[in-house]
Amino acid sequence: MESTLKSIQSTIKKFFSRKIIFSFIYIWFAASVLSQALYIGFHGVPYDSTLIIALLGPWYLLVVILEALVWAILGMILLSKMISTRQQKPILQIP
Repeated sequence: MESTLKSIQSTIKKFFSRKIIFSFIYIWFAASVLSQALYIGFHGVPYDSTLIIALLGPWYLLVVILEALVWAILGMILLSKMISTRQQKPILQIP
């Protein structure tokens, strides 16, 4: 599993840097929060998920897959970071 994570991590590094991925995720999250806040401001209630799916029609599956992919990439980055920090040997500090 660890070698698989390392190969995925190297592939991600080749195509994107971490700064770009995190910037993309921050923008995605901020846009979702802002959109929800504006909708609540105008209509007084949050989004109705069934209405959104109905309005998107056949495109909803693409949106769901895209969002799942974004969260999966974020999860892989965080998991690989946790594994790499656990494998590092502690540095002894002498007072």
